[in-house]
Amino acid sequence: MDTNTQAAIDKMLDPQKSIDKMTEAKKPEVQDKPEVQDKPEVQEKVTSIKYPFILTLKEDKEVHFRMWNGKTKRKLKKLFKTSDADNLPIEDILNILLYDVIQEKDIYLSTSEQQYLLTLIYKESISDKIEFSDDCEHCNTSQNIKANINTSTKFTPNSFPKVSTKPGIKFVDIKTKSEINNIFDFVNKSGIDSDYDIEEIEQILHIQIDDISDDIIKTVNYIEELSVGDINEITKEIKDASANLVISTSRKCTSCQKKSIFRTEEIPNLLDYLLE
Repeated sequence: MDTNTQAAIDKMLDPQKSIDKMTEAKKPEVQDKPEVQDKPEVQEKVTSIKYPFILTLKEDKEVHFRMWNGKTKRKLKKLFKTSDADNLPIEDILNILLYDVIQEKDIYLSTSEQQYLLTLIYKESISDKIEFSDDCEHCNTSQNIKANINTSTKFTPNSFPKVSTKPGIKFVDIKTKSEINNIFDFVNKSGIDSDYDIEEIEQILHIQIDDISDDIIKTVNYIEELSVGDINEITKEIKDASANLVISTSRKCTSCQKKSIFRTEEIPNLLDYLLE
């Protein structure tokens, strides 16, 4: 794979922030982080011929999906051939790998939820095993690493809604992508001095403030008047309440013989399996 293509892959898989038992999780307590479940399995209850697999992210958040197929591979290859790989929008890749193969086209998925779903689609479409190279953290020798998705993946669902430590503030989940797009357009056309990016809009939508939660302009103005310390604390609280994905496996270096744990937040070099 050429340098430009790899650069686009690295951009897509940039972690911003698995697989536990995937039964329908009980709704978490408002203040508590949900307990990580062990060895989830994709429910194969066929509710749709086109989307036969079900992933329950939370009690009220479910995704129906299908496997990647020959059409997926062809569309992805065409995208990289006809576009500037170095400047390829992440959204274009996600539309092919993720949103083309799920039934809920408008559902909002956080970065960890996206990566978890991609991991499960990979498992159903290609293999429950992954293999990649990484440098030993002790001697920097390149090592070949193998991992089993079923035993190496840990996913923690989000714990929204959650009350903030700041009086009058609560954090909630975002339901749809349309919410983000609508608020993004509204805020940036409303005369507010700052230009907001999508990540900042997501943070705003996670925040509910007593008495003004239905007024987005008042919410934005309230947030902008907070101290930097308060904003940093709120950002951390949202991150702590958000879903989390970790893929980890133990390894022993063939050169220095030292053991270590490899951790990542997505399948390394995921697109290699579809672009080969």
